[in-house]
Amino acid sequence: MKRRVTALGVLGSALVSACNVFFSLEDYAAPELSSCSTCAAERCQCVPKAPAGFDHARLRTTASAEDLCPSGTVAGVAMGQGERNTGCECACDSPASGAACGLAIFAGAGCGGSAAKLVGAACTPFGTTGEASALVVPAAGASCPSLALPRPPEFEVAVLACLDQLPGEGGCDDRTTCSASAGAPFDPSACIVAKPGAPATCPDSYSHRYVFRTGFDDQRSCDATACKCAPQQCPDTKVSLCKDAACTDCPKSAEVLAGCTGFGGLVAGRVDVDGKTQGQCSPSGSATVAGTLTATGALVVCCRRALGSG
Repeated sequence: MKRRVTALGVLGSALVSACNVFFSLEDYAAPELSSCSTCAAERCQCVPKAPAGFDHARLRTTASAEDLCPSGTVAGVAMGQGERNTGCECACDSPASGAACGLAIFAGAGCGGSAAKLVGAACTPFGTTGEASALVVPAAGASCPSLALPRPPEFEVAVLACLDQLPGEGGCDDRTTCSASAGAPFDPSACIVAKPGAPATCPDSYSHRYVFRTGFDDQRSCDATACKCAPQQCPDTKVSLCKDAACTDCPKSAEVLAGCTGFGGLVAGRVDVDGKTQGQCSPSGSATVAGTLTATGALVVCCRRALGSG
């Protein structure tokens, strides 16, 4: 499976009250900031104005795929450095649930190999001699095609940039503007992010330059040879195992079988209650990966001080 994956994402573009940008992910919704116009309130700071082609942003430098920008953010951009080949995983092509269930009879103990007989609602002789075993399975058979799929690619260093709506310049001089303070979980440095297609030269006031990748060229393929799939479950199916071919003498009558059940001296059986299949087929095993994964795209970030310096 070969494809190009982009990690560049714009999250949440609705305009909201400018005060919202000053709340962190953990404490958003505190009401105490009634005005953000003077840059005198807590969580506000005066920072050098971003030149044309840049947006002010807060950076979360140890981000995960589940992290989101706080309310009040104009947009969020997922990016990073270094590609991590996450490999492949086994999966199953599960049929729709609700199909009929049947009773599979196996010669010998352990329900191994192919079933000697698949029994439905009608009383059916097993055609086996000696020790045998039984297992309730989907009536269409236990087959559930196995697949191998690539896990979503990741960056070695994942970064989330939250682009902030600026409340104004009140309280700052002509060279600076009022911006959100970068409190936890964001890096403390004030940063600006270059807009796509804009010149990517960092100004002197934001002299620490970083280049982050925004997507992946995914040329990986997966091998499902070692993958297996257990069939869907039939937990409410009840069956009878009988001593005679007419199913009139049944030591096990209308029972729910818990997994593989061994027996001897029983020659016929039937499905008394068809409980229907439930759930999905369950994968097991390990899938192997081949091919390459390369980080692509470039987004320039300029910061007041080095990221991670505290």
